[in-house]
Amino acid sequence: PLAPWTLGPLDPWTLGPLDPWTPGPLDPWTLGPYDLLMPVPPLSLQWHGDFKFSNANGFPPITLDSGDPDTPSPMQALAYGLMGCMAMDVVLILQKGRHDLKGLVAHFEGDRAEDHPKRYTRIHLRFEITGPVPEDAVTRAIDLSHEKYCSVSNSLRKDIDFTTSFTITP
Repeated sequence: PLAPWTLGPLDPWTLGPLDPWTPGPLDPWTLGPYDLLMPVPPLSLQWHGDFKFSNANGFPPITLDSGDPDTPSPMQALAYGLMGCMAMDVVLILQKGRHDLKGLVAHFEGDRAEDHPKRYTRIHLRFEITGPVPEDAVTRAIDLSHEKYCSVSNSLRKDIDFTTSFTITP
């Protein structure tokens, strides 16, 4: 894609110039690394009986099923989306800070309401960081993701008790 403010080609992952050695006028955090300024494509799910649904052709395959323990439920898919969104942000922020990140694993714990709609009432994400990364850099990356960049966490209700923690293994 072409950026109207630079009139030059952009790297779709960083939204910066294709030549990484050429500084661009765009701060990569202005938009987010995987926000390509495109509208959300129309999505659809097809019912396959019981509680099983799958998406239409033309997109990466996904199946949801609240009745099969071997297939993610919609609530588990939401949890994976949240973990993936924040984990991607944390990795990108730490890499942009030139920290020697060797690995990251995200874990989800949550509580749901007893009554319908049985939404999440508490969410805790725990990040296992591998590499010599300073604690303050990890805290900053998690906070930036949750408060500013992760579109999934920012789409959730604000009254959810949302906490994070992390461990670092050099």
